[in-house]
Amino acid sequence: MGKKKTVASDENIALDVEKQEEFNKNLEELNDEEIDYGTIYVGHLPRGFYEDEMKAYFSQFGTVSKVRLARSKKTGGYKGYGYVQFTNSDVAKIAADAMNNYLMFDRLLKCQYVAEEDLHPAIWKGYNKKFVWADRTKKHKKLYNRTRTEDQLKKTADKLIKKDNTRRKKLLELGINYEFGGYEGAMKKKKVAKTPKTKTAKSKISKKTPKKELSEAAL
Repeated sequence: MGKKKTVASDENIALDVEKQEEFNKNLEELNDEEIDYGTIYVGHLPRGFYEDEMKAYFSQFGTVSKVRLARSKKTGGYKGYGYVQFTNSDVAKIAADAMNNYLMFDRLLKCQYVAEEDLHPAIWKGYNKKFVWADRTKKHKKLYNRTRTEDQLKKTADKLIKKDNTRRKKLLELGINYEFGGYEGAMKKKKVAKTPKTKTAKSKISKKTPKKELSEAAL
């Protein structure tokens, strides 16, 4: 069972100095009152049923103190199960019994009460952090379109040429004599400067030239 106590300290000061002793006594009585936390495991969660939805839904049984949804550290995608903590263990047991094998969005929920001593010590680590989906497409697009240095371009070219040579070797082993330019040939073509075609200048007679001048030029 989880226990939460209010610890008496120098910071707990009564508003009336004369009633400080009575205040400390009441505080000690409050410390004796234990909060009986209860946690349930919820599996086979449907998509879209995340932290906020889980807390709102399970609040119908009682006060929900914490919700933790298992997510992938690499992608952030949910793994389909999570944990819900109530401020009362009896309420947690009732919720687990009521929601076990409950049909929700074509999924049969699997709920089970978990004793506090059986929980992992870091089960609630970062439970209150709002999960933000990362734009992975934008990230990879930026990485792919980044400006590369000459060394990086040379390294990439060497890899592609090596792959082409491996293909040629495999073809020869199969008895296939086939030559192809590959990446190296494409790079050579790119480097060769294309000579521009020179256009021969042709004398054009202006349409605006008078007919009289044309006849004189013919003579």
